[in-house]
Amino acid sequence: MRLLVTCLTALCLLTPSQSQAAWDIFQSYVILDSGGGDQYLAGGINADGASTFDGTDLGDFTAADALTLNGGELKTYKNGSSNVCGGNLNYRVYASGDTPGAFSAVNLTYDSELGGGDQKWAATGAGIDLLGALTAGDYVLELYWEATGDDAGGCSDTKYDSDFGNNFTATFSIIVLGCTDPAFAEYDAAATTDDGSCATPVNPCAGALELGDIDATATTDINTADGSATLTVTTGTPTSLTLTGLNGDADYTFAQPGPIDGLAPGSYTVTATDANGCTSNALTLIMTYGLCCDCGVSDADSDGICDDEDNCTDKSAVNYADPANGPCTE
Repeated sequence: MRLLVTCLTALCLLTPSQSQAAWDIFQSYVILDSGGGDQYLAGGINADGASTFDGTDLGDFTAADALTLNGGELKTYKNGSSNVCGGNLNYRVYASGDTPGAFSAVNLTYDSELGGGDQKWAATGAGIDLLGALTAGDYVLELYWEATGDDAGGCSDTKYDSDFGNNFTATFSIIVLGCTDPAFAEYDAAATTDDGSCATPVNPCAGALELGDIDATATTDINTADGSATLTVTTGTPTSLTLTGLNGDADYTFAQPGPIDGLAPGSYTVTATDANGCTSNALTLIMTYGLCCDCGVSDADSDGICDDEDNCTDKSAVNYADPANGPCTE
């Protein structure tokens, strides 16, 4: 407000209204819309006693949400010959912990007279999308206000509402909703916040360990346990290998990685186990024989029974290689 006093002496060179000229900010606002309409949050100069911006958690936002900077306000006063010319709301957004970039400005233009030299400067339709192309993470919105004017009626001076140069900050987060538990089929590696969509447990061993083909090196004598095998592992890393003997053949366990040797001739089911206890598919291994009888008769189906005495030569039969040597059974 201006104060006018009459000068009564010839020595008075300035009227009191000129000598007491002054101007400044007495209220600042930022206007934000987080989806529920415009919210006016005050800066550090807060004659209205409004809710303040500084230190506010603006909330969590997804890609479908919006956080819009619609502008701001300044309320100013002027006395005597002083003048106010307008102002700016300056803002920047940056990831928490990052080095901030440059400020952008929203121009606050003349809005109305509030009486007694008080004026309002505002922008209410800026429509600035603060989320933009931001990815998931935590962010800072930093603000300060400035007004221009001077005591002599011009626009050469600047006054700030900037927390003594520290500026004002609020925080918000960009989140991705989804299933965050890899133990479920709905797991989304990009999700940062669980939305309760985890519903289908998965078998942690599914596809974890798979054996491919297996090659055997034949023994030279039916009574010699010197056969070896080479196994292809398609997926996973086995820590042990189990050979289960069929039709009376011995069982073997081999630590992996390591050789598979010292095997007696016979038929085996081969499985592997990894460090998580997952078991692989099963393969069949047949350790072959050379000549198996003193008479020189061969063992063409490699079941350890001489061909001239073998009652079952079908390798798919249940009793194939059975020392009892009965007829083949399904």
